[in-house]
Amino acid sequence: MNLSLNPFQFIFLLGGVHGLLIFFAVILKKNRGKNRLIFSLFLLSISLACIKIALQEIFPVFWSTFPIPLLFQFAWGPLLLLYTRSILYNKFASTAFNFSLFIPSFLFDFLFVLVSKLGIIDLELFYQMSFIIDIAAAIHFSFFIFQSIGVLKSYRKGLEGFYSNISEETINWLVSLYIICGVMLVCWLLYILSSLYLSSFDLPFANLKTYYFSYIWLSATIYYLVYRWHVGSSIQQIDKPVKSRKSVKRLLYDPNEIFEQVSKNKYYLDPKLTLKKLANQMELNINDLSQTINIGLGKTFSDFINELRVDEVKQKIHDPKYAHLNYLGIAMESGFNSKATFNRAFKKFTGENPTTYLKK
Repeated sequence: MNLSLNPFQFIFLLGGVHGLLIFFAVILKKNRGKNRLIFSLFLLSISLACIKIALQEIFPVFWSTFPIPLLFQFAWGPLLLLYTRSILYNKFASTAFNFSLFIPSFLFDFLFVLVSKLGIIDLELFYQMSFIIDIAAAIHFSFFIFQSIGVLKSYRKGLEGFYSNISEETINWLVSLYIICGVMLVCWLLYILSSLYLSSFDLPFANLKTYYFSYIWLSATIYYLVYRWHVGSSIQQIDKPVKSRKSVKRLLYDPNEIFEQVSKNKYYLDPKLTLKKLANQMELNINDLSQTINIGLGKTFSDFINELRVDEVKQKIHDPKYAHLNYLGIAMESGFNSKATFNRAFKKFTGENPTTYLKK
């Protein structure tokens, strides 16, 4: 048995194992949150695909003996959509509808492979249909990418009143994730088209397979997602006020002092302000600052900053120096970065729409 690895197989295995380690790190973590769990399952599905494609090349018996799901590609789309919803919706819950999204994955990623391995259907027919299933999976994935983008667009347009207030950093993270998935889809389609053109999975040079480029990108995606896991807060659970203070240790910072410093220095005027950036500017520990805002002030970071911005707008509306600006221009001068975010925040903290307020 030849156990040698070519460079591509090594990349696939390394990326897949790396993703598996992060998956288990998330699963074993307390208070992981639903969006973290869904993110880790998305990472798991990609990692298993990379591992399986490498193992079935290194050990041909692996493919012919074990009834293991194909490449889990029918799970990618639903996981992407549920991950988007779990970040944007205030009350995201597991429902029968959410589970029904995985019916194609069960039918094609698992059941179809299982019945073929058990000899229920002809193996040659299975090989012929597997390529057709690849095409169906690509269409399936593209549908869910557009669905996920649609959910985010609804948030940005302010069409839903039950969304969480999330940072621009998190929105940018979702956009980058959709771009990554879009490139995954393009690589996938190139694999399908090249295989159809050549009538083979073998490229006519360098002993390469038509699907190698797809899995190179999958491996790169794993490395990128793991990197974001380590260095960013974008994929972490949305902050929420702590309901009870009984079990919380004494706050390290004075909430009133934090409020005064942020108001005095007008940190909130920065439209790209994040909790991490504020902590750096104030030279404070990010976790202690977050706890002070959540517990001491009883607010999320987004609510804390946006309420100050709304107060700033109300002051500038009556300031002759800003008479040349409309209310949206004043909102942009006060730290808001979109009309939808401003309208939601203004309505939340004043009980009125900006236009109604201006008519007074």
